[in-house]
Amino acid sequence: MASLWDHLHVNNKAAFGSILYENGLYSGALQLQEAVVERLRQTLNAKDITLSNSLQSLSFTVSALGQMKAAQELQEEVVRLRKEILGERHSDTIKASNGLANIYSSLGRLKEAKVLREGVLRLRKEILGERHPDTIKASGNLALTYSDLGRLNEAKVLQEEVVRLMKESLGERHPDSMTAVNNLALTYVTLGRIKEAKVLQEEVMKLGKEVLGERHPSTLMASSNLALTYYSLGKLKESMELQEEVLKLRKVVLGERHPDTTIASSNLAASYSGLGRLNEAMALREEVMTLRKEILGVRHPDTMRAANNLALTYYNLGRHNKAKELQEEGLKLRKEILGELHPDTIKASNNLSVTYFHLGRLNEAERLQEEVVRLRKEVLGERHPHTINASNNLARTYHMLGKLNEAEVLEEEVVKARKEVLGEQHSLTIKASDDLETTRRKLQQAGKAEGHQVKKSPPQISPSVDTI
Repeated sequence: MASLWDHLHVNNKAAFGSILYENGLYSGALQLQEAVVERLRQTLNAKDITLSNSLQSLSFTVSALGQMKAAQELQEEVVRLRKEILGERHSDTIKASNGLANIYSSLGRLKEAKVLREGVLRLRKEILGERHPDTIKASGNLALTYSDLGRLNEAKVLQEEVVRLMKESLGERHPDSMTAVNNLALTYVTLGRIKEAKVLQEEVMKLGKEVLGERHPSTLMASSNLALTYYSLGKLKESMELQEEVLKLRKVVLGERHPDTTIASSNLAASYSGLGRLNEAMALREEVMTLRKEILGVRHPDTMRAANNLALTYYNLGRHNKAKELQEEGLKLRKEILGELHPDTIKASNNLSVTYFHLGRLNEAERLQEEVVRLRKEVLGERHPHTINASNNLARTYHMLGKLNEAEVLEEEVVKARKEVLGEQHSLTIKASDDLETTRRKLQQAGKAEGHQVKKSPPQISPSVDTI
């Protein structure tokens, strides 16, 4: 096949590269797009816009293959070239800046992504006006970055405004309006407003089927998101049935080896786990892991996520040593590829600490969890839900180690933060308050013992695990 590609004209290589990319055949697309860029660098002036466009396509493909640092370098070159050739206010330059913000987000460089998103929004407001669809999309993208940063209420306010403007400008049946509603629903889920999210997602799925058809990728994505919300509401059977339908249709439309199909398999495995069908979940997870290794390679972020999810299934099956092996390997890879400060690396440390906890290796769990809390405060801020969860996990480990005073201090912080971020009636806030009361009772019992050793029964609590 390589020799056939070699004889194609550069324009045909570019066209076929785009076709392969759109169908999820990223390795083939990469081969063609690299050849196109190499040829254009040899024959064109560096400031020819054709080179910039080809670099943009190559950046997208490299990103899809999980080579995010290489994608960053390519996209930064695209932005630089377009500023020089077209100027910073040209629409293609602004689009390139938005693409670079996407890559920064994937690399966990959320503050840099936010700065770029704010710049894109400012320029689009100045050039196109506040009600132009591209300006509204820029607001939506900024809201997603706010959400990643844990600024959930700011994200919600911005997304509600985006939904209103999209419906007024384009109508509620326009695909962009449906995407805006979907994004708002996901923020509602994170805020614990799950029933409101369900209503929105059912609306999006219904409109998607009517407007785009039940096999359209956007409709399938809406169905998958609704299934995850059903799962959160405890409607496990409905979640499983919807995920099975999504997987069946993705296999038909995209093929078994497409990345979106493997995501559907992974989501269905989560439903099986929730229903206690752990062996079926394990079989699906192992299948996803095998496919991602073959298609994307061992070092791709999606492959590492598959390994994490498989480890969680082993963990749920009580195979803690098997989970530990996968998690230790995954943490090592993430540190090498993504760096210690990337959110996914920190999640991997958290998950390994939970496994250590259940293996009775409490001192190792404590050391990892203290590092997770420190890094999450540094990267995400003290009020991000993941930071609060990390503090909660550490408090539980302190509790098991008999460090009740340290546990009480952390649990007070967790209760206060959850009330501020999630509200007093959220289930996690109520659970945190209950844990604090348990710790205070034990401290009172220890005080009444007047220095005599008190036998400590382990609390009926265990750290939460992040899914990646």
